[in-house]
Amino acid sequence: MQPQFLSLALASLALVTAVPVEQQSRPSDILERAPIGVGIGYGEELQSDSVNHWVAWVEGKSACPAVRILGSLQGNACNQVFNIDGQDYKFGDCGSDGNPRSLLDGGGNYLRGCSGDSDKIHCHGSQHDIKKHGKCL
Repeated sequence: MQPQFLSLALASLALVTAVPVEQQSRPSDILERAPIGVGIGYGEELQSDSVNHWVAWVEGKSACPAVRILGSLQGNACNQVFNIDGQDYKFGDCGSDGNPRSLLDGGGNYLRGCSGDSDKIHCHGSQHDIKKHGKCL
């Protein structure tokens, strides 16, 4: 009788601690939580230190003056956390040219891929023009 009681106790415990299938974490959860609609553009811009820096902005919105300034263009754009619209991001998988191949959240989770998209963005006033390198959509 004791083995049957033990089996019943274990089964009861499993029912109490079980997580419904629809609430279990799936690999795609990060994609569902990520602000997928927000594309990020990236490029370079001359800064007040007379050095070109990597910059990032919301793709499709004016990059001037809303850029987030990252490190010097002499390095790559990767692993530098920046915040846009309250969300932390960083670029990943930088190639030998310094350009990122992916966009990550601030914790390093993959959000989407990046691709080249060269353009010149004309800024007005005292802000220097931006040389666009690509976007992550």
